[in-house]
Amino acid sequence: MSLRSKIATITTLLVLAAIVVNTLLQTYAARQAVLQQARDGGDSIAAALARAVAFAAEVPAQPGESPDGRAQTRRLVTELVAGESSWLEPVPDGPFECLVQCRAQRGPAPAVVTPLGPGRFSARFTGGPDRSPGPISPGQPAVCYAADRVLGGGWIEG
Repeated sequence: MSLRSKIATITTLLVLAAIVVNTLLQTYAARQAVLQQARDGGDSIAAALARAVAFAAEVPAQPGESPDGRAQTRRLVTELVAGESSWLEPVPDGPFECLVQCRAQRGPAPAVVTPLGPGRFSARFTGGPDRSPGPISPGQPAVCYAADRVLGGGWIEG
């Protein structure tokens, strides 16, 4: 067996081990969450588990699809708040228009950005459904542009 084959085999085994560990950690976290809900709500573990199963049945199997196969409408993201922000260029104290990009796969979307004090800002998207930033999640970056110049950015809050 060549060195390259050995490295490929070891890499594959490490990836599989990481997947197994991740699955075990997620299972443990879900179990702990159900037990905590049972303790907090005063319910039996069976009642808390039944609520968790009912909730899981409502979550779409694929984005944009409901459990019964019907198309599901996504909520349009219209605003976000970002923290830990820093600016490379001076920005106004009040609201200003710029482009905000939240995902590398989607282009920047027009928005009105409002500084909320040191290290925070809000962005209200003004481009409608055709110029939406797409789905966003806490912890993702929100980068502000003026044309092709980066003004600054921050991390999307929950």
